[in-house]
Amino acid sequence: MPRLPYRPQFFGRGMGPLFSDGYASEITFSWEELCRAAITVGRRSWEDVVPYGTYSFLEALWRLAMLRANVVLDSDGRLRKSEAFKNLERSEKGAVSFFFGNMFSKLLADKLFDVPWLLHVDRYASYLNPVYRTDRRPDFVGMDTSREWLVFEAKGRAAYPGDNVMQRAKQQTGSLRTINGQLPKLRVAAASYFSNDRLRARLWDPTEHDDDAPDLPLSATALLREYYAPLMDFVLSEAVPHRTVELGSKAQEKRIVFAQLPGLDAELGIDAATVDWYRSEDPANILIDRLPKRSSMLSRIAEFQAIPEAQRDALLGSAEGIVPLDWTRGTEVREEGLDTVRVSLGQSWSDDVMQRQPGDRGRT
Repeated sequence: MPRLPYRPQFFGRGMGPLFSDGYASEITFSWEELCRAAITVGRRSWEDVVPYGTYSFLEALWRLAMLRANVVLDSDGRLRKSEAFKNLERSEKGAVSFFFGNMFSKLLADKLFDVPWLLHVDRYASYLNPVYRTDRRPDFVGMDTSREWLVFEAKGRAAYPGDNVMQRAKQQTGSLRTINGQLPKLRVAAASYFSNDRLRARLWDPTEHDDDAPDLPLSATALLREYYAPLMDFVLSEAVPHRTVELGSKAQEKRIVFAQLPGLDAELGIDAATVDWYRSEDPANILIDRLPKRSSMLSRIAEFQAIPEAQRDALLGSAEGIVPLDWTRGTEVREEGLDTVRVSLGQSWSDDVMQRQPGDRGRT
């Protein structure tokens, strides 16, 4: 199973293995989870890729093809550059690294912070028209199922991102003060990069923000509808084959609508109830209230960070102490995301096949 080592910094002492500076931290994940992150992570505009229409299956195909062509799985679970990546021109490597920065930021937001809904800030600029104090605004805003907000800046580099890169990312997370009048619980800067050809990440928690920075007037309903719009455009398209799968008992029946990703041995699926919600005019709480209940990791981390550092270590070890996260959270594999999105992969995505170079994966 793939894994991503990362170095957490500035979350504070006593945060445990997931977030304490000095720990050798990592997340593990399935190929399905990584493909789900690749497909669902937002971008500035779907029209950048499909200029004469909305998001289509071509975008999803491009994203999974980028992932599949540029990484190889080592026997120890680490991801490394493929030979195809090494043969790219410098600008092409930059484009792949940029995409990886977004994809792995979505994966980290999901695995570590339980934030399933992460979208690009610029997606809203055309109609929300926020006034920024600097052109260095953050990449993403996200929301968890408790309606708590996260600001996330994503960087992707072909080589090690120095502290200057992380410092700029830190400043970008502070260029929004509130989201819909609510202070974000966390502001996170993340950078994925290759070190000795193997993938790693840095993770900073910059708590500061500019008190004069603007509010982003983005409601939960607006975020959700924007998040699901490109996914629904694909899943409901008549241009791709579909199937509906029924799971569970009659008392707890669940239907999943799958759409095939041609040529990639993959399907994208969404809970049929989420599809029904999207087709309706129901507000965000109709969707959120029916999802499985989970305590807000964002709130728990923020609560723990508010405790003086001198008291944290003792609290972590005590029965009545505040533990910000279940430390196995980074290794939990979810067949279905908290956003009710699934990716189903065939045998060509197995660990055994993904350990081969891309040109050799067609061999039996």
